[in-house]
Amino acid sequence: MEPVSFLDLAEKLILDPSADESFFRTSIGRSYYFSFHYMLKKIEEAKGYSVQVEYQPHSILLKILRTGKKSQFKAISNHLTALRDKRVDADYFLKETIDKNNAQACLKLAKYIKSSADSLVEADYLALE
Repeated sequence: MEPVSFLDLAEKLILDPSADESFFRTSIGRSYYFSFHYMLKKIEEAKGYSVQVEYQPHSILLKILRTGKKSQFKAISNHLTALRDKRVDADYFLKETIDKNNAQACLKLAKYIKSSADSLVEADYLALE
């Protein structure tokens, strides 16, 4: 499975005419998991091996991104953190209302993360620790 499948699903959920709050909450989660897996894949493809993230995978990925020399890596890390916070809100805080605007903002952020990641070259990823 490719990470972009999560992004496609996030968009479909928002655009579904029968979408309700559960669709928007699920869309936020898919936007986050697309971004997480997309960044992990970019790093692994550049390095040629799997990054060990079995224990606290989200924290480890953020730590790796923060080692980057390019400012885009810190920005991506910050955006991933924001998306993760939104995912936690969507998954665990059911008394808070999540609407289409929330889901669209997360989808937009996920697309921005992809664009930022794609603007970096292999050498940038190889410099990550």
